Amino acid sequence: MRVCQTYALTGFRAMVEARQQTAGTQSPFRFLYMSGSSAERDQTKKPLVLPAYLLMRGETENRVLAFAAEQQPAGSVQACVAKPGMITSSASAGQAVMGTVLRWMSVVSVPSVSVEELAAAMLQQVRDGFEKEPLLNEDLQRIGREVLAQMG
Repeated sequence: MRVCQTYALTGFRAMVEARQQTAGTQSPFRFLYMSGSSAERDQTKKPLVLPAYLLMRGETENRVLAFAAEQQPAGSVQACVAKPGMITSSASAGQAVMGTVLRWMSVVSVPSVSVEELAAAMLQQVRDGFEKEPLLNEDLQRIGREVLAQMG
């Protein structure tokens, strides 16, 4: 909880405070919190797997969004949550094989996004503005692929 929630929120608050001390700042401060596809914002639900962890991640999402919404002037701080599934890498053959095998066996539906797509999507969203909230795995894939294709 300390790393996933306390540190994330403390860091976010510190960045906003530092930004508010910068005179003449015109553009909004954008904070993109990376959570996970299974994190549950609805605290009345009980996920079947890792319920305490997934509820804590969902609570963190709620707190990040609430903190951003409280900031004045309105819109000066924007927050969004990225909810990727399994993050794959061409450098990690074992991880890629595991994801493929799980999907092939239909044991569990594990959405995935490449680390390259994820990084490209997150950077583009922070730079240009959030397309939607939350950014789900399929959004991150699509945006990342578009950005990477533009880069050639």
